Amino acid sequence: MNIVKIKILHVLYKVDIGGTERAVLNYIREEKSSEVINDALSFYDGYLSDEYKFKTNQFTVINEKNFINKYIFLKKYLKENDYDIVYTYGLRTNIAFRLLPKKYKLIYGIRGLENSTNKLINQLNKLTLNKNDLIITNSNQTKKYIQNKYNVKNTAIEVIHNGTYLPEELSAIDYKDQLQLIIIANLNKVKGYDYLLPAIKQLKDDNINVELKILGEGLERKMIEAYINNHNLTENIKLYGQVEDVYKYLKHSHILVSSSLSEGLSNSIIEGMAMGLPIIATNVGGTSELVIPDETGILIESKNTQQIVTAIKTYYQNPKLMKVHGNNGREIIKKDFTFEKLVEKNNRIFKKII
Repeated sequence: MNIVKIKILHVLYKVDIGGTERAVLNYIREEKSSEVINDALSFYDGYLSDEYKFKTNQFTVINEKNFINKYIFLKKYLKENDYDIVYTYGLRTNIAFRLLPKKYKLIYGIRGLENSTNKLINQLNKLTLNKNDLIITNSNQTKKYIQNKYNVKNTAIEVIHNGTYLPEELSAIDYKDQLQLIIIANLNKVKGYDYLLPAIKQLKDDNINVELKILGEGLERKMIEAYINNHNLTENIKLYGQVEDVYKYLKHSHILVSSSLSEGLSNSIIEGMAMGLPIIATNVGGTSELVIPDETGILIESKNTQQIVTAIKTYYQNPKLMKVHGNNGREIIKKDFTFEKLVEKNNRIFKKII
């Protein structure tokens, strides 16, 4: 019996460290059937290039700065390679493929709320978004946003949540003298460090012993280092950079914090919940689909240092609540957010669209 194989090209702008790049790699790595062939193409090289080369059937980097040269390269590439589906992630890659001759099904993967203030981009989206055969997003909130902002009616929108491993060994660190917090996020403005760091300072001033582990890299590193030094927080905030195994650090934490100003559906929140941690997170994007008040964590307003402080104090004063919320969160991940679910949903949609 011949197995019909689906050949897919995953297209990213740059294979750097980020939620989208990790989510795509997770699917490609976990998809082990003989029914799907996963190629990947990136407009630019990045931190994850070697891993993409190792995990995909074929990985290509354009590295052309000029848009016209990119267009010529892509046109030739698609002529030489026959794909059933081209799956683009992000606005820039999707617009490029909307303008190319099309013999394949085109999917637009939107991993977050792409709040563009560029009038030309917004108008281009309104005019051409329906040239996609399917839009896939990772949260119901993002789906609603797209439908409302761009009045999408002729293109189907599917929601596929991010997935994660379900570690067998949970966070077993006992809460004694110091409350261990962790944030897994790039060191960028959008991750809300301007509001999180002052919260740690205020907790220290209130004689609450906390340590915040920061896993991530980015342009805000110098600002964060300066804040730590200027406010004598070297014992309270630790920078670990980009790490390979986040679970190693989650295992030694009590609470995962997400102070983002904008999100799709946070990989780090899912990873924290899988480890059995309670979550303190800003109510942005699809976060409320994971962080359920009085059940799995505490939702707070974005850009609100005082609410971060209050939420941390809530758990500090009630360690048993941390355990209850953590256990509840793990059960939600076990049910709906595993890698097995991620692969199953993607493959079912791929078969349906071609």
